[in-house]
Amino acid sequence: MHPQKNGMYLWVFALLLILGLAYYIYRSTLRFQPFVFAGSHLFITGGSSGIGLELAKEAARRGANVTIVARGENNLKSAHQQIEKVKKNQSQKVLWYSCDVSNLDDITQAINASAKENNNRIDALLCSAGVTHVHRFMESTPDHIARVMAINFNGSAYATMAALPYMKRQRKGSIVYVSSLLGLMGCPGYAVYCGSKFALRGFAEALVSELSPFNISVSVAVPSNVDTPMFEEEEKTKPPETKAIEQGQKPVPPKQVSDDIIKALENYRFIIPTGTDSWLVSNISAGFGPASFFEFLTQPVISGIGRLIVIGEAAKFRRLSESCN
Repeated sequence: MHPQKNGMYLWVFALLLILGLAYYIYRSTLRFQPFVFAGSHLFITGGSSGIGLELAKEAARRGANVTIVARGENNLKSAHQQIEKVKKNQSQKVLWYSCDVSNLDDITQAINASAKENNNRIDALLCSAGVTHVHRFMESTPDHIARVMAINFNGSAYATMAALPYMKRQRKGSIVYVSSLLGLMGCPGYAVYCGSKFALRGFAEALVSELSPFNISVSVAVPSNVDTPMFEEEEKTKPPETKAIEQGQKPVPPKQVSDDIIKALENYRFIIPTGTDSWLVSNISAGFGPASFFEFLTQPVISGIGRLIVIGEAAKFRRLSESCN
């Protein structure tokens, strides 16, 4: 065969391969319309402090109606005042309810009441309520495990269960779970907490498919340490090996996490990282979640290199645990 024809066939084959890959990526990429904040109703658990409060304030700045829930009434009242000060116009509704997210009846009543005040709509559910437990697993109790799972996982599942009927009826909605970098990787001292946050990731991956027919987007935020009251509580009980691992790591401000979640609502992505560590580990741990066009291109490369890095880090974790025990 003529060499020139051979070259032409190779070019045609390469072009067809590129077009086929591009079509595969296009068909595999989840796309949603950017979330419109003005006039929408956002329901935020854990909205009286930290990431939840920052999300509520930013949504109010953009013209959204906001409902926050938490357990402490004093904190809720303070948060309500802060949100009222920054809302875009006076017609916006800012509601608050004291409830226990780990109680299905409590969270259902709050969601139903807030929807009734907002034309029977729940446009976005942002699950930020959470508790921490930083002890070696051998020092944990059944009560510790039950409490962390009840709030971190059950609380998000129950809120979703209560909000979904509204979103399905609207044929539209957005759900974001605030997990953690420790929902992607295990760290000594955080065994129980990691279990609860890993659960959110698997829950979200399953919901992506289940809720796709209803045009409901699902995302998981995976920030590293965040400068919140919960982080301050963690410092009181951290084992020495955990402190050694985190030495020199500066917690990110909750506003940074909130901004990343807002961006993900406007330009959909499934895993929402904050910080370099979070970005690296989320790319290595891509799992079965959907990916953006950019992630389709970068994750195969990053996962190989990143895996070499985390193997070394995991070995360091084991050495520190051994030396501290």
